[in-house]
Amino acid sequence: MNEIQTVTLQQAVQLIVNNIKTCLIMSGETGVGKTSIAQEIARIASLPLAMLDCPNLDLGDVCMPVIDHENGVTRYYPNARFGIHTGEPVVMVLDEFTKAADPVKNMLHPLLEVFKPRLGDIPVPEGSIIYLTGNLDTDGVGDGLAQHTRQRVAELIVSKPNYEEWTPWALNNDIESVVIAWVHRYPQCLASYVDGVKNELVFHPSSPQDNVVSPRTLEIASGIIKNRNLYDEDALMAALTGVAGAAFAASIVSFIRFQEE
Repeated sequence: MNEIQTVTLQQAVQLIVNNIKTCLIMSGETGVGKTSIAQEIARIASLPLAMLDCPNLDLGDVCMPVIDHENGVTRYYPNARFGIHTGEPVVMVLDEFTKAADPVKNMLHPLLEVFKPRLGDIPVPEGSIIYLTGNLDTDGVGDGLAQHTRQRVAELIVSKPNYEEWTPWALNNDIESVVIAWVHRYPQCLASYVDGVKNELVFHPSSPQDNVVSPRTLEIASGIIKNRNLYDEDALMAALTGVAGAAFAASIVSFIRFQEE
């Protein structure tokens, strides 16, 4: 079996901002940060950001037919949330495109064209950046990409960040220090099933847990842990279990107790 070629989130950012004529799709495990880098891409490109949650879009949320009485025809006008009605370039993120309904995917397809991309009857402003996100097919969470779509995009498999890659981001985003220390103590919490790893903290499609540790759930847990002095340990345990699973909650609450003692 061939080894899967992956990129880090930072490598994905550089590929996206330096290949604006190519529509890239970032595929990776849930919660690894595919969506969160949109702000960084928009900052680097100095462009406004349009985030589209594709699974929640219906056809009417994409384009609507409008009667052109002067010419006796109808035209498709895009929803303002796509940001192209201003005529100025934009960073457009088709988030979770692979989970969208097929009619919605078909309506969005002209955005993926190399030459003269458009949405409805409105061309995409020159200089815009469009990229897609989705989960790995092997995650088993309902993602799908048709072959005619694959022919129009370049797929990047985004690796799950390890402790060394995750820590600088955590420090820059005000993640609670005890969470960073816990991850340092238990780096296997950021392991990936793609690398053949299976443990009680991380997602694995062969035995999917309700809640697992990921960069996303660590960020959510950090906010709860910051306020731990406002509620008792049982409440803290319950909340953290709901965020990243019972194994995580038991481990980090014990870790916090030890740190504070």
